Amino acid sequence: MASGRANTTAARWALAVLAAVCLLPPAARAAAIPSALSRVLDHLDQAAARLHHLSAAVVSTKYTAIVADTSVERGMIYYRRGKHGPQIALDIRTPARREFLYRDQTGWLYQPGIHQVQEFDLRTHHAAVQRYLLLSFGGGGHALLRSFDVRLAGRPNLRGQATVELVLTPKNLADADGITSIELWYSPQLWVALRQQVNQVSGDYQRLDYSRIRINPHLSGHLFSPHFHGATIIRPQQ
Repeated sequence: MASGRANTTAARWALAVLAAVCLLPPAARAAAIPSALSRVLDHLDQAAARLHHLSAAVVSTKYTAIVADTSVERGMIYYRRGKHGPQIALDIRTPARREFLYRDQTGWLYQPGIHQVQEFDLRTHHAAVQRYLLLSFGGGGHALLRSFDVRLAGRPNLRGQATVELVLTPKNLADADGITSIELWYSPQLWVALRQQVNQVSGDYQRLDYSRIRINPHLSGHLFSPHFHGATIIRPQQ
């Protein structure tokens, strides 16, 4: 029973990274959008061009509507712009240690407690990865317009900090995996997200809160290395 819960929790984190924290499609053609929104998208484009590395503390809150259950996990997330695309390392520290790594169109889910790694070939899911990964940072602004209807929702305070909130609605709901909207609260100083929430048609949501954000710190290459010493590698059926 505990193993099943662990696998479910780990899978949620993997989906959160893929559906909520990756390179977006090429920038769309210029569209008639409000000037205030256009300026925000310009800031995101400029920030993405400057961003090569990032580290942040992250808190994941997962709400499951059918059972009115809320689960919370905490860890660290690391990003770097690699030669062959984005690389993300997620180190889940509580309530149970897990690690998720994405690079080179492959994902690894490592559970140190049972010395097991699940390896996923994500090449066949390239479109979904391209659409959703790195919405919070590194994906730019105007590129959002290709896959989403984008609305500037306001400038609310979040944890005592001023933010700029965008609401994204998928243009093609048939390919949205049940996602009805994505809410993003950006720091107007860093132009990376302080919070991201993915809302599902079921009423479920996944919220990621980022803090202690560091832009372009030195990051060890070991963080992004798919080497899990002594662990059994499992390749689930794709």
